[in-house]
Amino acid sequence: MNKIAWIVGRGALVGLGVGLAVAVVFYKVYVPSPEDPSISGILHGTMLASFPLGAVLALAARLPRWWLLWATGPIVAFILWLPMMVLFAIFGFDETGEALSFVPAGALGYAATTWVVSTVASWWSKLAVIGLIVTVYWLVWEAALLW
Repeated sequence: MNKIAWIVGRGALVGLGVGLAVAVVFYKVYVPSPEDPSISGILHGTMLASFPLGAVLALAARLPRWWLLWATGPIVAFILWLPMMVLFAIFGFDETGEALSFVPAGALGYAATTWVVSTVASWWSKLAVIGLIVTVYWLVWEAALLW
């Protein structure tokens, strides 16, 4: 297996860990009482906590440019999470499905970010990954506006 596959695989595992941690907090805090106004602060704190958690996991996974990965990984995961939330709302998933959506969003977001910040991948492939993320976000956003 080539080097980029190992690097992206470890990045996906880092994102899986971050997404799972955020999903557990979301499920334990938001699902029991979604109407409570004090919950938004806890959820925003959880989103902010994903940055240092990602840094620790990326450093433990010995990813190259881990400092750039921890700074951009949660942002890309959040960008991928928003279309998932729109799709889950369109298909009628409940709050448990919303909580589970953090896990694939984290894994895909960190895998894509690891690909883009790696030193092994070519510039064309990096641009293709960025273009794919932007295209998916835009298409789902347009679908939500039409819905």
